[in-house]
Amino acid sequence: MTIETIRDSLCINQIVEQRKDSFIIEGDAIIPDVKPDILGTISTSGTVCIYKKEIQDGKIKIDGTINTYIMYLADSESNNIRSINTNLDFSQTINTEKAKINMNLENTFTLKEIECKVLNGRKVNIKAVLEVETKMFSNENIDVVKMVLINNKYIEILEQIGRFGCFGFMIINIPGTWFGWWSDEAFAVYL
Repeated sequence: MTIETIRDSLCINQIVEQRKDSFIIEGDAIIPDVKPDILGTISTSGTVCIYKKEIQDGKIKIDGTINTYIMYLADSESNNIRSINTNLDFSQTINTEKAKINMNLENTFTLKEIECKVLNGRKVNIKAVLEVETKMFSNENIDVVKMVLINNKYIEILEQIGRFGCFGFMIINIPGTWFGWWSDEAFAVYL
């Protein structure tokens, strides 16, 4: 009697670490010459764009930018409301002992707070608080037994007898071994 197995490779993703970090990103923006000077800011908003995520041994490096939109009161005769779009580039490193090169990385970025201060009529300071939720996954391939093949004629004959016996007992019931149907019509529908 010989026993053969058919194996299949299975990829298992396991969460190695979940963490939440906050960063303060700060930078200056200059009002272009085609726009009037700034008296004060009305509102500031932004969106986070990530263009590079890299996982290395012991650290995660994230490069991106915050696209900011600033509405301000212009220093002009009619005190118009004007706006500018500017980018606030950043590069952050998250140190973690569990990070390895071949791991998968999933991040969620949330801009928690953004504020803008007027430094002078042509320059503003932008300060943003960025929250990063990080999940690191490790991939591991394992072999699993998909099917066991037994080359034994006696076992194969017993298997076939059992299979056809089940088909037979679905149609013919041995008296005293079944509880019956609640009506003869239900039994007729079954057949």
